[in-house]
Amino acid sequence: MIQAVLRGVVAVHRRLLPNRPEIGWTPYLWLFYLSFYLGRWAFQPPTERELIWTWPALVAFFVLYFNGFWQTGRRLMLNMAGIVVIGVLLTTLNPGALTFFIYASGFAGYLGTTRRGWWSIGAIVAAAVATTVAFGMSWFWLALTSVLVVMIGSVNVYYAEVGRKNAALQRSQEEVERLASVAERERIARDLHDLLGHTLTVITVKAELARKLSERGDPRASTEIADVERISRDALGQVRSAVAGFADVGLAGELKRARLVCEAKGITLDAELPELDLDPRGETALAMVLREALTNVVRHSRASRCSVRLSRLTSAVVLTVEDDGRGARAGGTAGGHGLESMRQRLAGLGGRLEVEGRLGGDGGFRVTASVPMGAPSAPAVVGGVAGSALPEPA
Repeated sequence: MIQAVLRGVVAVHRRLLPNRPEIGWTPYLWLFYLSFYLGRWAFQPPTERELIWTWPALVAFFVLYFNGFWQTGRRLMLNMAGIVVIGVLLTTLNPGALTFFIYASGFAGYLGTTRRGWWSIGAIVAAAVATTVAFGMSWFWLALTSVLVVMIGSVNVYYAEVGRKNAALQRSQEEVERLASVAERERIARDLHDLLGHTLTVITVKAELARKLSERGDPRASTEIADVERISRDALGQVRSAVAGFADVGLAGELKRARLVCEAKGITLDAELPELDLDPRGETALAMVLREALTNVVRHSRASRCSVRLSRLTSAVVLTVEDDGRGARAGGTAGGHGLESMRQRLAGLGGRLEVEGRLGGDGGFRVTASVPMGAPSAPAVVGGVAGSALPEPA
């Protein structure tokens, strides 16, 4: 029985008031101010005329009062105006009816803007003054009503403004989280492309070479297959690192992988990687550029020779990858997704990427990437595959 009654009370409550945490059950507590009007009856019994007007007015007040919590902005002004009118009409019968002006001021914070709230408080006080003067009411009731109107209205305007700012802050935080999530997805997409694009190329070249060797009965086919297995395992580890956000690729490791694929493709690789003062992010970015550039060389260029050069110019570290293949038209790499991904990665570090190639010519293709870094240490030249190292830059 008790549970049924409680469920009924909750059901009525949900119909009377919106489900807003900042409101809760407090509107029922504010009905206490009706004692200013009804309390007079304890000392002076109401007249028949007062009773006739009071009960319909209270019904109208409850409708406007509870409906007001569902309204905002200009629509709420109509509820407030209706409550003020009830107060004006009943004041001729009972000076305690000035309490309805207090109820109207309680909605000042829900008008949408702070300015509207303050204007409504001023209008309610002006209406109370006009009513007092027009009907010759006690100035004590006017003073008490005005103080409560300003106090309650101001508090509600203040907390409503705080609520709007908190809501805006919450939306801003949600937008930041959304953008961070988008950026993380883009990072993972770039890393997977940069990592797997090259690695799958190496696996494809190695598998193709192993097939050809196997068809000729060459025992080196087993060696190539073993390389495919090892590279696949390395790729799996790189994918896990990229997804976890720890894609830390070194230039030396990338160059080692590049030799394998260039050797399988019959491309002579000349390389020079002096030991420079590179931070991990800068080295990772340049290593990704090296991987993408060499992937394009192997896939598209039909080059016979490729050079890799790392040097320091003023305050930047510059990586140059150049081949003697067919140029930009062969693979369309000048504006491909991979190099565009590299541009974004370098731009995030304050670096840049330049791509050069004579369309349709035999001048080859050059990719130049730079990142701002510290001073170099002693150089260490790494020899190339079937070739010599490039000279030290001036």
